[in-house]
Amino acid sequence: MKLEFNERGSKEFYDEILFVNANYYKILKNKNKKINRLTISFIKYLIISIIFTCLTIFLYLRTNDSFYTFVIGIYIILILFCIYFIIITNKRIKELISREEKITINITENYIEYKSVNSIFKINFEDVACILINKYSICFVPKTTKNAMISITSNYKDQIIKLLKKYKKESLLNKKYEK
Repeated sequence: MKLEFNERGSKEFYDEILFVNANYYKILKNKNKKINRLTISFIKYLIISIIFTCLTIFLYLRTNDSFYTFVIGIYIILILFCIYFIIITNKRIKELISREEKITINITENYIEYKSVNSIFKINFEDVACILINKYSICFVPKTTKNAMISITSNYKDQIIKLLKKYKKESLLNKKYEK
């Protein structure tokens, strides 16, 4: 089966893919890990850091213990890191969205092939650790970092599931989509 598309992925699509890339080793250990968007994860850490900073400031004001100034400094550094990573992630997503290119995905019984203007690569199904069907993306996650992850929008979910069943590869799907 050959899928050809010129569509740009949405912000959410690229955000999910970046989350999968950032959590590659965790996903290999637990193929049913809940997939979020990367910016949402950083925003959660930011909120937690702000809450703990406020609590520590409150404790400092009540006790006037200099230890809390050190802890407040650490939380402020965490807040700055979270803000930095949110900015960097959004910048990366904008770069990915701005690339407009024709993409062809060819799925056969033995491999998945990705072709674009700038690159061509293929993953044999024996080298695929799992296939994650998420809210915005479908990711063919390789067993090793030697191979590149192939991702497409979840608009093709039904076609991919049907094809995987046809090729008897549905065991690679994450648990929530085994049906």
